[in-house]
Order: sequence, then C-alpha cells, then structure tokens
Amino acid sequence: MIKDELLNKVTEELAGSNERTTKQFVKITSQFYASSGGEFTRRAVVNYITKMAEKRYMPGTLRLHFRVLKWAFGKASKIETGIEWPFSKKPPTEIETLMADIPWQESENKIAFSADDIKQMIDAAKQGFPNMCEKEDNLKGISVALVALSTTYGLRRVELFNFDSETLNLKTKRLRVFTKHGSRLREHIIPDEIIPYLKDYQPFQSEFKESQIFHDIERASGLPERYGTGWHCIRRGLVNNLVKVNLEVPEQQALVYIYDYMRWKKTVAFGMIGTYFTEKPEIVDMAILKAHPFLEYWK
Repeated sequence: MIKDELLNKVTEELAGSNERTTKQFVKITSQFYASSGGEFTRRAVVNYITKMAEKRYMPGTLRLHFRVLKWAFGKASKIETGIEWPFSKKPPTEIETLMADIPWQESENKIAFSADDIKQMIDAAKQGFPNMCEKEDNLKGISVALVALSTTYGLRRVELFNFDSETLNLKTKRLRVFTKHGSRLREHIIPDEIIPYLKDYQPFQSEFKESQIFHDIERASGLPERYGTGWHCIRRGLVNNLVKVNLEVPEQQALVYIYDYMRWKKTVAFGMIGTYFTEKPEIVDMAILKAHPFLEYWK
C-alpha cells in the first residue's frame, strides 16, 4: 500500500470534519505508517504504542492514538484486502497497561530468555531458519549471523547495527564493538564455534529494521510470542547464565570480568576498584569464552 494513497483516503473520509481533527488523524496515521513500514498488523500496533509509552507520552494520548489507529485500519482495508483490526473491542492487556494511569516504572517489562529459549533459537539458526519467510535476499543468512553475535556477546541493538569487514574481521578473529553511546571501543575475540555462521552478516539501514528481524527470528525459532521481547532478552539471558558458570579466576575477580565482557562501566558497581582494576581484553575474553554457557550450542 502506498502511503500517499492511504493518507488521501483518510483525508477523503474526513471530509466535513474540522481542520484540527483532519490534521490529527492524518498525522497519527502517517506516524504509524512510518513506524510499521506500511505493515498493518497486531505487532505493529503494539510496537507503535510501546514506543510512544517509552517516550513518556501520557496515557490519554496513547488511548487517542489507539482509537485513531482502529479507525485508520478500517480505511486501509478499503484499499488493500486482508487488513483487519487485530483486536477485540477491548485493548489487549499489554496495551491497556501502558494506557492506564499508573506510574511508568510499574509498566516496565524486562524479559530474560532462558537457556532453553536461547538453545532453541540457536538450533533454528544452525539449520538456517527453514521456517522463516524470506522477505528479501539473504535475510536468513543475516539472521543467523545476528543470533551468533547476540548469543555470544549479548550485544545491544545499537551495537549490532553497523559492523563492516574491519570491525567484524573473520580473518583476524576480532570484533570491534562501539558501546551504546559511542564513547568506548571494545575488541572481542571471535571464537571458532561461531565463525562459520558470520559470513553472511550485512550492516543495516535502520535500527527499526533490526527489531523487525528479531521478531522474524523469534517466530522462526518457534518461541512463544510475548509482548516486550527484543535483543535485550538475549543479553539478559546471557548475564543470568554467566553469573552461574565457574570462571577460572579468583571469585572476587569473576564479577569484574563479567562487567568488562558485557561492556558496562565498572566504576558504577566497584568504585575505585573498577577505576584502577585493568586486564587485557583478550585475557577477559579467553576466561569468559572458556566457560561461556551458550558456545557449546554452536558446535
């Protein structure tokens, strides 16, 4: 569906309405179209409302956008068959919670994938995601590479964004990661177990596309569809399992190694010890990778 075609339809349907209402409906429909990439699906609506909530829009504003989207779906269905409003009369629990007048911190949903969830995802990746609907060339190969990188290093979405042949170097077996705010560069060892699965990695044009691919991977892996999932679910799952393994370092040193491997600021948790304690990144990596909870799944 072409965006202009949809917006013209919205404007046409609002003929006779006041100018403010027309502008508001057109703006919300346009914002949703840009956010969803033109997909009129349940997940697209949930993602759209969730992003607004994360930006601290008031519950009343979220309810307004939800109602306008319901109306817009009806207009879109007149242009393209198969589009239906994917909710019953009452919003689903996850959206209703976001639109409720409650403190924001109470609506946070931080899912951590279990070791079994991650193994299921890795098993599907090793098979090349046979159940994935291939929307564009090489999507499956890119998805395999993303899962390998994410389950090995717990990379944030922004860290997965734009590797190239220099930063992801399979010849030297080194990965250079820019941290979330671009203020720190961290180099990692690439273990042999995942190298065969990284050859089809390609950089992305947008972080939103990475989120879309995550949910494609989630479905292709046979994992249950849950509100609030994303690349951080793998990161949290890795941390939850790293703290359980036995690193071959003194007990007091193990947590510092995990902080360093996950690219966190050690000063936050360890004070002056975090400021002065230093270890070569390859030493930290070798200790972590030797006891890594998920590498064995890639063999």
